[in-house]
Amino acid sequence: MKSKKTVNQGHYGQFRGLFKLALVLQNRSGLDLQQIQEELGCCSRTAQRALVALGDIFGNNLEPIENVVPKRWRIHSSQLVDLAKFNADDMLLIGQSATLMREKNRYIDADRLELLNEKLFTASKKNYCSVGADLDALIIAEGFACRPGPRVKTDAGVIENIRTGIKGGTKIKVEYFNKRSGKTNLNLLEPYGILYADRTQYLLARHADGYFGDEIHQFLLSNIKSVTVTNDFFDPMPFDIKNYVKDSFGIYREKPFAVEWKFSQKAANEAEKYEFHPTQTMKRNEDGTLTVKFRAGGTLEMAWHLYTWGKEVEVVKPKNFWQRVQKAEAERWG
Repeated sequence: MKSKKTVNQGHYGQFRGLFKLALVLQNRSGLDLQQIQEELGCCSRTAQRALVALGDIFGNNLEPIENVVPKRWRIHSSQLVDLAKFNADDMLLIGQSATLMREKNRYIDADRLELLNEKLFTASKKNYCSVGADLDALIIAEGFACRPGPRVKTDAGVIENIRTGIKGGTKIKVEYFNKRSGKTNLNLLEPYGILYADRTQYLLARHADGYFGDEIHQFLLSNIKSVTVTNDFFDPMPFDIKNYVKDSFGIYREKPFAVEWKFSQKAANEAEKYEFHPTQTMKRNEDGTLTVKFRAGGTLEMAWHLYTWGKEVEVVKPKNFWQRVQKAEAERWG
């Protein structure tokens, strides 16, 4: 069993993996042999050798946890506390992540990441000056820009109340504007998740009154005027957001179909860097072109993406794709 984490990365990669394992083993619950294998991405014998190596370094501070099956180990030591420092690269990454969250209208997450950065500065106060100088230099050297273009604004309070309902398993009252009817309705919903897309975000929820049975509906967060968390609990059905979107190119629900795109020789190298869909296969053709195949729904979103490639991509399957696009556009916009 090989992993991208440490295997075949040479001595530096092995040291990094061992050091990370030592940090993880400070957890009170420790790790068993199988978990150590998963952490290092290695076989059982390599995991055992890693334990021996850590035993040589930490001695009796690497100890088995008593009366636990399967056997687990942990490092009972404060020696690693000073080693687990944060540097400017870590803080820059967190800051950039906060910017991304704010760009996606995830204001609560952005605030938490920025607060985390402040905590890291405080925790690193021994070398605060050097970290601060390094961080300033990185910010200047590695400019981070939000994606240009329009995006829909979303009320942070709406998202927070939805999350409260999801975490607590409680129904929520949603004041929702329906663009088709032009009316605002009050819906009692059972919230299951929030789907973040490039252009906008959606609440995934089921009507509490049984409307459309167990079907999950998508509600544009930008069309939600208010959300009130009730004291009524609901028994959630099994729901996996990854499974919910696995057959879609984007977020629109559509029966999946076979897709085949052929990128020109000019665009092949660039297209090869993309994961268009988790189920995709890629094949470099003898003439230098690139064929990409996958199975998914989402005609309009595929079309929107294909437009960005212009004449450098050909839709091989389905043969009537652009007719499908015209039909989907007519259904969506009339």
